Amino acid sequence: MQENQQNEQKFFTAKQLAERWQSPTLQIYEWKNNKTIPPDAVVRLGRKILFDADVILAFEKSGGLMRKAA
Repeated sequence: MQENQQNEQKFFTAKQLAERWQSPTLQIYEWKNNKTIPPDAVVRLGRKILFDADVILAFEKSGGLMRKAA
């Protein structure tokens, strides 16, 4: 059931990504700023910053942060 919920989720918050990737929330913003996280994943709603779940899932599937670190 939880996997199905993840598939239906449209956006992640920085806190959700931090928990998902076991990193500090500030690190998520740093990765956003230096474009380690794909820029097309970043969605601004006023002052709120969200991350498009489809883009993030594709990023993870392609190797994501592991690919960037290599």
